[in-house]
Amino acid sequence: MRQLRIADSEPSRDAMGADIDHAAGGTGTVTFYVGHDPDKPPLVECAAAVLTSFNASTGENQATCVVKLTGAGTYFMIDKYSGDEVNEASTSKTTNIVISG
Repeated sequence: MRQLRIADSEPSRDAMGADIDHAAGGTGTVTFYVGHDPDKPPLVECAAAVLTSFNASTGENQATCVVKLTGAGTYFMIDKYSGDEVNEASTSKTTNIVISG
């Protein structure tokens, strides 16, 4: 079993460059989904992860998830930002993760 730390910023881009992480009072969260079989729905790996950092240069907020993968192969990840009272909910593009033997 391999452990992979994933930090993603794409789902929170609806903030239009604003710092909406938890420390700045943001209330939205990110749920990370990881799958191995494209014919089956991905599983929730981290539910309700708070936005933990903000990159002022790119205007992106980040949430982090630690995932344990069962072995070599291609996995896919999708993450969903819940939105909050100011920012709309959003879903990332599918990201492929390749783990070699």
